[in-house]
Amino acid sequence: MTASMPANCPMLTTMPAPPATPVAPALSLWPPVAAVGLHTLSHLLVAGAIAFVVYEKVGLAVLRRAWFNLDYLWAGALVIAGVMAALL
Repeated sequence: MTASMPANCPMLTTMPAPPATPVAPALSLWPPVAAVGLHTLSHLLVAGAIAFVVYEKVGLAVLRRAWFNLDYLWAGALVIAGVMAALL
């Protein structure tokens, strides 16, 4: 009786690894760094604008009543992602 092996575990097989293919060197590191910087800056500006509008229009009283704990939301998201990864 042979046990089936997951397809993503090639290190458990007795077959030799395929030869490595050469990787072209990156031309420059600046374009991806600039893209990440622009992305981060845009998210920061949008989040700041939303926070400013909520603070000015709604006020802190509504935020105090309607706020929920984001720690529980992130913990739940991590648990769901872990369960989905284990099942796939």
